[in-house]
Amino acid sequence: MTRTWRDFILDRIAALGTNKSAVNKQAGLKENFIHDFYNKDSTPSIDNFARIADALGVSMTELYYGEDKIRFNIPIVGEAREGDMWSPLPQVHQHSVPVEFNRSELVSITIEDDSYHPRYDKGDCIIGVRQLGTNLDNLIGVECITQTTDGKYYVRFLQRGTKAGLYSLRGHSPRDKDIVDATLAWAAPIRVVLRSPD
Repeated sequence: MTRTWRDFILDRIAALGTNKSAVNKQAGLKENFIHDFYNKDSTPSIDNFARIADALGVSMTELYYGEDKIRFNIPIVGEAREGDMWSPLPQVHQHSVPVEFNRSELVSITIEDDSYHPRYDKGDCIIGVRQLGTNLDNLIGVECITQTTDGKYYVRFLQRGTKAGLYSLRGHSPRDKDIVDATLAWAAPIRVVLRSPD
């Protein structure tokens, strides 16, 4: 049976160790407001749902879906085939590709100096999607934001280590000494780069 926002409200109330009446009061709603969702099969307005989410300390997205997802559509306006040129699509063939992330999987950091130049400039923001470090072989050669199991953080290219489960981290410059045979807690391949407006 599919779980819905009604279940997620009860889950959150239980996790906080509170009750429906207390949440209603904190949200500025009548005493039986949440109770009526279950007894009378009523549905709150967006405004009241936002009040409940705020009282429960979560976003509306998390309360509705059970996890905090970020959803958006990327418009596709062209296509690439052979060669190095791409062609615009006629308006009638343009479409969108849905993209969805769990907010907890996203890792975003800003570049605060020129050490990554020319790849990144000061003020750029890089965004990755976190993957756990037990099996990251599909990210070999990919630039990632990483955390090692001993709590160190790097932005580097993943390379194979000398043994299974170990990874080397190659820097952006020949001056950067490789980190050899690191154990990773997670790696987040960089998916989006927001360039500094300066």
